[in-house]
Amino acid sequence: MSPHPSPSPPQSTIDMSLWTSNTATNILLNLISDMEIKIISDIHLLFNERNIKHKHKNIQIQPSHLLYNVNILLHKFQTQFLTEISNFTSKNNTILTANMDKIKQNPHLFPTLLKTPKQFLQPPRNILQISSHNLIHHQLKNLYNDIIFVDTETDGLSTYKSNLLSICLTSIKPTDHPSLPPTYTEHLFYIKPNNSYSVNTDSQAYKINQISQATLNLKGSSLPSIAPLILDLLTSRIVVGFNINSFDIPIIRNNLKRINITLPPLMTIDLYQAHHKIAKHDLSSALKDLRCYPIAQDSLHSANGDTDACIRLLAAFTEDLQLPLTKNSYLSQHNTNNKHQIFQTNI
Repeated sequence: MSPHPSPSPPQSTIDMSLWTSNTATNILLNLISDMEIKIISDIHLLFNERNIKHKHKNIQIQPSHLLYNVNILLHKFQTQFLTEISNFTSKNNTILTANMDKIKQNPHLFPTLLKTPKQFLQPPRNILQISSHNLIHHQLKNLYNDIIFVDTETDGLSTYKSNLLSICLTSIKPTDHPSLPPTYTEHLFYIKPNNSYSVNTDSQAYKINQISQATLNLKGSSLPSIAPLILDLLTSRIVVGFNINSFDIPIIRNNLKRINITLPPLMTIDLYQAHHKIAKHDLSSALKDLRCYPIAQDSLHSANGDTDACIRLLAAFTEDLQLPLTKNSYLSQHNTNNKHQIFQTNI
């Protein structure tokens, strides 16, 4: 006679809300602790890398930095919560229950007809987009069509003698929803001054920008071939950059003059003047500002990397210094007698 099978253990029940609350709380507490350590480590490493003393005091967390880490936390929370659900449902002796009596208690909360599911926007994935798109959108949304960001890399510091080796011109425009990052249209060119041009690897400029002979030979364009596009982009909008009034625009103008092209006076927003009002430093110091976090180290001192920094700096300075929000506001507040004014109309 075969033995009787062992009876199945009786099923127990647990309220869905209670189980969800307890499980989510435990996961979140651990993840928040991990996130705090991560944020403090980020700031500590960033300060060490840029030789800034934090003196173990409280440091302001930039919203962009917090947003990036919260996105990581939410991703980990989703993964761990789904694992907990999977583990729970594999235990057949316990089932989750929903308290249907709540319909009687709050009938206005419960629909009587099925609704079409909402289509949720996909969150941004790129670290630079996550860290900057909210600030960029809210501060620059009315300037998008009127500004162009520019940065150059050269083979020297003389605005008359130096050759233009790289130029990046970037425009931005909003997406349909402010929670999504703006789209960038980037024109990045490497320029070979002439066919026999040779990079001086001993120069200070080369040590900073690292534009090699191989890069110019492979990617370099002739200035006459790209000059019409450069001219069109610069003259149709307000030109934005860091120390462009004293360096980048004179460099561009003098290089164009060598090929008999005249660059007319430009409207500019020079972020050097904006940063000078906060801290009397150069772009390297401005990049230490946590509002520029995180810029990849391999992008520093490249035309497109510095242009990206300027986009975020303009958004930050617009907020901090209450700069105008539209082109017409810049024009109406312009003082032609103030050479230190952020906005100029004749550069």
